Amino acid sequence: MRIYKEFLFEAAHHLPNSFAPGHPNFRLHGHSFRVRVTVEGKPDEQGLLMDLGVLYEHLARVRDKLDHRYLNEISGLENPTLENISILSFFIKKCFGKPVLIIKSCNFLYPSGISNAKPSL
Repeated sequence: MRIYKEFLFEAAHHLPNSFAPGHPNFRLHGHSFRVRVTVEGKPDEQGLLMDLGVLYEHLARVRDKLDHRYLNEISGLENPTLENISILSFFIKKCFGKPVLIIKSCNFLYPSGISNAKPSL
């Protein structure tokens, strides 16, 4: 069984390790991010995969760490490319100790439609 939850956050970053001076991404800039976190597991004897309130609580804590922040200042995101920002799954996995629960995916989507999710062919 899979359940997903989405949340939004706004953040600024720059990419000095990925682009040359003068490139727009070298300069400080911001994005609106939409994150979809999908969890997968087997429902327990009560028929629940997990308490969704707990999921929402943990994701709210993750969102608070990212929303309206300068991503370059977050430990582990000093070079916050989209690929490195996907490390968010690490933050989320740290919140859960339930071995049956798997973070199936964590996708970051720009409002323009660019996504780090695998394209469907």
